[in-house]
Amino acid sequence: MGSTFTEGFSRLFKKSQEKDLISPKIGELNLRYVFVRTCVDFWMDIPVGVMFDTAYFDTHPGINTNPDTPVIVALHDTPGSLNDMIPILQPFCNLGYRVVAPNFPDSTHTRGMSKYDDTTFSGKTDERVTFIHDFLKTIGIERIDMLIGQGSGCNTVISYTANLLNKHAVRSIALISPIGHKPSKALKAYPAVLEFEQLWNQSTLFKFPLRLSLEISSFHKFPVLRTYRQRDRLKVMLHFAGFQYEWLNSDSFGIGSSSIPRLMTYNLNNKLVDEDLMEEYTELLGIPTTNICHCGTGEQVKHEKNDNSALKCVAFEDKDYTLNKYAGQLTLLLQDLLKNVIKKRW
Repeated sequence: MGSTFTEGFSRLFKKSQEKDLISPKIGELNLRYVFVRTCVDFWMDIPVGVMFDTAYFDTHPGINTNPDTPVIVALHDTPGSLNDMIPILQPFCNLGYRVVAPNFPDSTHTRGMSKYDDTTFSGKTDERVTFIHDFLKTIGIERIDMLIGQGSGCNTVISYTANLLNKHAVRSIALISPIGHKPSKALKAYPAVLEFEQLWNQSTLFKFPLRLSLEISSFHKFPVLRTYRQRDRLKVMLHFAGFQYEWLNSDSFGIGSSSIPRLMTYNLNNKLVDEDLMEEYTELLGIPTTNICHCGTGEQVKHEKNDNSALKCVAFEDKDYTLNKYAGQLTLLLQDLLKNVIKKRW
């Protein structure tokens, strides 16, 4: 067994080195790999934690950068990958900022050293927070000027930041299409989601019938699953179960009570969220109603006289909203947020 593990490690290390050679230039969003051991002493029965060959972007890898260079870290949605963040990250690369975007463990881009690692790491929010902490420590990042989350990646942004508020390690946060602090109407049968996860983890005997029940559920109990590809529905269901809303609620309140600059944007036509839920979440995050604005199809985000760029929320009304389509507006909003923590003028 030791020989097999050594061979596997050597193969992955060689593979990681070979892939890393495509990223020699500073300031480019090329794919890199780094080994990250995470969740050490996280589980009582697995004190050694798990290890991942982690895919990530880093425009200034292994370089002693100017301490005044802004550092931006972006966390993608699930299902999804670090590639989804490129449209809003590329402008900051062009400005010479350090831009980092890791890929969460997903058995495709970021893989465990063994199947044991992939199955042990279930992807709950507290596990992801620990993974991000260990990833950033591995590549030597101690300060983040702007931490961006997309979709469920916002959960990790909130919890990671809330646990570091007193250390000033995160200087501003941006939440793009967050899921909210409690289940939406699309997940009104949320207890069934938790029950599904428990049954899935209990025994291999349940797995086949559970896969069948998942397809049936996508037509009546969880129609929101139909918005995802069939191959992603199991991953999404288990991901829903790991949102840990209780902690997200308290962590969001902690953010709302802090002075950290923050931006939130959401799409009114997102089937996973409700407008009243987003309004409640905006209030929980401490963003005043005077700083909430709506942006219709083809419109520019308006800056009112009472606007405070340190606390802002924008609701997009476009039915065809995509991160790529609104990259321009989102980039301007992110630039405006970043002005609150850096002296560089735009």
